[in-house]
Amino acid sequence: MIARLYAMYQGSIIMLVFLVLIFLAINIACVVIMGTILKDTVSEELILSGTFVGVSCFQLALLSPQLENSTYTGAWIISDAFQNLAGVQMFVLGPRLILSVREYHAKLVVDSDAEASMNSIVFQERVDVPTSSIM
Repeated sequence: MIARLYAMYQGSIIMLVFLVLIFLAINIACVVIMGTILKDTVSEELILSGTFVGVSCFQLALLSPQLENSTYTGAWIISDAFQNLAGVQMFVLGPRLILSVREYHAKLVVDSDAEASMNSIVFQERVDVPTSSIM
């Protein structure tokens, strides 16, 4: 993208510096934003969700009628990659999902008993509090 814009402005060095600075600023901002969003996420979850997205993309690609009846080598590679990733999805992602749901449910059960001793403000005795500063 930068090379195209650089060529469009007839190889201007000023435009190249401007484009590189803008590109770096945007990428640094994106990394910082993603870092703050994902700081509490376990890397294992990101890897597994990325694998699931990859399998889903291959499933969508295989629905293409051009790939379905193609003798092109790339179509065979996509088909074989999908078959391998489908096995990963079935034997790795499926059980991991079940374990994650069980872990989440266990945390909910533990956390539901933790705050049982708190009194609700509705059941506390009503006390009049003066709101004016007149003495």
